[in-house]
Amino acid sequence: MTELYGRGIAAFVGASVGDALGWPQENRSSNIDRTMSAPVMEFRSWKRRAGTRFNAYEETIEAGEHSDDTQMICIVARSIIRGGTNWRDWLTDVELPLFPVYQRGAGRALLSACRAWASGVPPWLPHRDTNPRAYFEAGGNGGAMRVLPHAVRAVATGRPSPNDDVFADTVTTHGHPRAIVGSLVHAAALRTALSKKGTLGYGELLDALLDDRRSWGAQPSLDVLPPGWREAWKESIGSDFWRTWTDTVDEMISLLSIARQGMSSGALASERETLDALGSTHSKVMGAGTVTAAAAAFLASRSAANPRSGLLAAAFIPRADSDTLASMTTSLLAALGREDWLFPLNREVQDVAYLERLGGAVVSAPRGATMRRPRVTSNQTRALLSRIDHASPDDLVELPDGRYANVVAVEPLRSLVQSSVAATYRLSVDDGQTMHVVRVHRRSEGPRSTQQVFPIDDRESRGVVLPAVLHVGMILPVSDLEKMRSFYENLLGLAVTRIGSSFVTFNDVLALSTAAAPPLPSTGRLRVYVEVSSVQQVWDRLQQHGVDIVEPLGRGSGRKRFTCLDPEGNVIELIEPPPAPMAIEGHFAGHDRTSGRPKVI
Repeated sequence: MTELYGRGIAAFVGASVGDALGWPQENRSSNIDRTMSAPVMEFRSWKRRAGTRFNAYEETIEAGEHSDDTQMICIVARSIIRGGTNWRDWLTDVELPLFPVYQRGAGRALLSACRAWASGVPPWLPHRDTNPRAYFEAGGNGGAMRVLPHAVRAVATGRPSPNDDVFADTVTTHGHPRAIVGSLVHAAALRTALSKKGTLGYGELLDALLDDRRSWGAQPSLDVLPPGWREAWKESIGSDFWRTWTDTVDEMISLLSIARQGMSSGALASERETLDALGSTHSKVMGAGTVTAAAAAFLASRSAANPRSGLLAAAFIPRADSDTLASMTTSLLAALGREDWLFPLNREVQDVAYLERLGGAVVSAPRGATMRRPRVTSNQTRALLSRIDHASPDDLVELPDGRYANVVAVEPLRSLVQSSVAATYRLSVDDGQTMHVVRVHRRSEGPRSTQQVFPIDDRESRGVVLPAVLHVGMILPVSDLEKMRSFYENLLGLAVTRIGSSFVTFNDVLALSTAAAPPLPSTGRLRVYVEVSSVQQVWDRLQQHGVDIVEPLGRGSGRKRFTCLDPEGNVIELIEPPPAPMAIEGHFAGHDRTSGRPKVI
């Protein structure tokens, strides 16, 4: 287990290194500088064009920052760690709905599926936020890029194959067998690399995959298929799914055979010719799950004795999906048990300590560990973005998944559309993840006008410094919390978003509380609460203006608060945000000082 622990960490870090090194070169990265960089082991800063034609902007990607490939690996790892045996529900109820808020470089199929899950509807069913035919035609590598945690977990728990988990994961976002089979093959390759004793022989990985075709090519069991999934395929595509599956497996075998034949020559030209024959440089198929899985296995097989050459070949191949190819290739090479060849990039890549904790936690997490799962909705992500819009550096933001994030910086972006303004909010999450949230607004509308986009500069220019409003909601004092919670949750269907010993919050708006003092008789039962960054500052200002105070400034549940009346007698509670916890239940909380391993609590 100790050796697997090190291999799992190395594979996580290696995947991110490949992603960050290959992203600027990717054919669809929108890199403004189209000049191909020399293939060197060095991260660089670069600029990309992002947004749409109506809100386009330039974004600077700093050296070592990774894209959606690494973000998706982290999403799956968190689902396994926090969701336990219910990891798939955690993935679809929490991680995928939240992902569009902070994604970097994600593809259309993935983002479309995320929006569907945020609406509470699987992407293969008709809904205003879904297009089932587009889902079933999505055969990209968005599933294969994220299977690493499943492969690590399968080896750690002694299971012969991660196939069922890989299938269940991939179909949450991609419905075509090319995506699913590509995921299964890459997971099989990772399992082989993680389990390999001794040196990997030249071409051995490809031989193992071809010999294992009956495993990864087998039709998934019916109990793994989501309810109604095959019927939805038939209605959307019209053909028989198993026939398409068989054709795709045959296609995968053909690609692996081409890769095996390409191992016969050691010339660099042969390497490029083989990648071209696999379709890695063809714009219409280079991002297919099958193509990327075969190309990654080929490069890892070819360069096991010289892993740097495999990383550089994947990251700098012209006209390719180089970030995903490099990420998958490097994860295979690092899973063999060595990470020293990645130096210094393995210490410079974004969130390296976080990646190491995730990799170790996937190996060592208790099998049945699970947290109470929140349900992240479209309304919650919109509310989160609104809070971020009004945030300033050092403000604390609560995420819908229960984590907390500090706003580290608010950085203006160069808008390419005169009518828009844009900014990046860089967030540091309490578990170690970094998020970059880009917000674009028209100058004349939205919650932020031109003067509001950068709150610090604007407030200073007006000579007024106002505390950031983090959240607004309503409190309903109750006497029987469990009975009231059951009514709102089980009968009305509201989603629980926060829980405490004396309160429950639904949809980040309505809070039931046994600790709230009853309002004045003339005001009814409901009261409004406003979460602000500085309660003291608001108290001082309201005192100066003679506002009626109901409860004076004090502390309740460890948080500074007071209540007042608005001009028409409604009760308003002003309260500071909860402190960021040192460790959240189910999270890994740093390294154990005696063993050097992350704790899973």
